[in-house]
Amino acid sequence: ETLIRQATEPVAILAKKILAARRAEIRLRILKRLELLYLNGGAFHPDFRIIGTKSNRMSGGGGGGSGESINPQGIPAEPEFRSLFIMSEQGEQLDGGDFISFEVAILAAVFGDVNLTRELKSGKKFHALMAKVWLGVDYEEVLRDKTKYDKVKQADFAWMYGGQPGKLAEVLDVEQAEILKANDRLEELFPLAWLGMLAVVCVVGIYNAVTRLP
Repeated sequence: ETLIRQATEPVAILAKKILAARRAEIRLRILKRLELLYLNGGAFHPDFRIIGTKSNRMSGGGGGGSGESINPQGIPAEPEFRSLFIMSEQGEQLDGGDFISFEVAILAAVFGDVNLTRELKSGKKFHALMAKVWLGVDYEEVLRDKTKYDKVKQADFAWMYGGQPGKLAEVLDVEQAEILKANDRLEELFPLAWLGMLAVVCVVGIYNAVTRLP
């Protein structure tokens, strides 16, 4: 899309118009659903589903029935949209926060992997540590290569949320056979993390299979 915006050829100009029309259609659909939500009392109770989608990505909904649900993750960030949500009354202040390495800390605490805990307590970056698992790349090397680091980071989150081998291979841009080798390296480096995530992947796989039954 970035290349299309920069191009000046006739076909690129047409593509820009098509993209703009699609974006406008999506925004109009969201506005109509928000208007309906307001007319029905104005309360929006979003829900998030972190497993169960075919792509193993998070999805969301809430605010209406079939065909009227709004994905809270898909609400545009522009002020004209975000200003519609009154998060604090006049004279009040809404504060927010976020955790640093939230999923990583939970994973280490739940699985109790001594090797992983030791490395994290030493100050090392989790995603750089996992580069050895996914790509067979050393810690210092991946810190110097942002492209590889970002791929490993994406793979880590896909893995922690129950991503299957096909998804991990897609994120890392490798063959699925490489994911089997990565699992062997994971078992060697962080055995309890490997065992715990193996159980998670099995549960997610069964859940996906059952929910897709006719």
